[in-house]
Amino acid sequence: MVWVLRITVVIQCLGNASELHRFDSSVFSFLWNNPEAGGLDFSEQTAAAVETVAEWVLIAGAISALVRPLWIVLLPVALWEIAMAASQTWMGGSFLYQLALPAHAARIAAPIVLAMVYRRAAQPALRGAGVVGAMWIARLGIAFTFIAHGCEAWYQHPRFVDLLLSGSDQLLDWQMPEDKARTLLMAIAVVDWIVAGLIVVRRWPAVAYYMAFWGAVTAVSRVVQAGMPAYAEALLRASHAGLPLAIGLYWQFIRRLDDSSSNSSAEASSDDAVHAQNNSPSTS
Repeated sequence: MVWVLRITVVIQCLGNASELHRFDSSVFSFLWNNPEAGGLDFSEQTAAAVETVAEWVLIAGAISALVRPLWIVLLPVALWEIAMAASQTWMGGSFLYQLALPAHAARIAAPIVLAMVYRRAAQPALRGAGVVGAMWIARLGIAFTFIAHGCEAWYQHPRFVDLLLSGSDQLLDWQMPEDKARTLLMAIAVVDWIVAGLIVVRRWPAVAYYMAFWGAVTAVSRVVQAGMPAYAEALLRASHAGLPLAIGLYWQFIRRLDDSSSNSSAEASSDDAVHAQNNSPSTS
């Protein structure tokens, strides 16, 4: 479970760093644009310097996640994800951009969860308050992301419509009618909302594994649509698959521990009963 989180954060950080290296971010636009456009009117050099620092923060986060996850390194990664989401919300035009913060919730949660569980990976600590709290952050993070994506699908975000149309064309060699794509998006939205609720109120590994699968599919769809140049778009969404996968593995591991404890208790009780019967005085 811990290594799933570590690899997830490594991939997410490298994807973000690669995207920053090639393109300007929403944070850059927020810093550089003039106040009439919703920005802070900083100089281009200042905005670029902030992005350069963020790029190195993300690279350091990837190294830390792989070698030794540390709060002091991983917390700035989460803060950068918050800054990205907040700037998208502030700079966005339509109401769908108001969903940027919940849509980024899994990416924000991943480095925080890793920092919380890294030193508590031993079996006795897996039931402790720290790991349980981290798993709740993970569950809420992926739930908010799926809720936000469900809203975007329900209101037929143009990007999602294009993903379905290009995916059906390239993978199935089928020109999906646009009205069918829009209907399918509404069905996807309902499923997203259902699993988002279930991941919070039930501990069903199957739900977590479905979310991991769907998170991977939606991440890879960026490459399907735009080709390999969009690889960073897929990588930075690693938490959409890695976070629910870690949750499912954690639940299964705890379940096995519970079953093992139950079996050990039952065997001990049986041995005690046999021992007591053998040592009891015989009657004739």
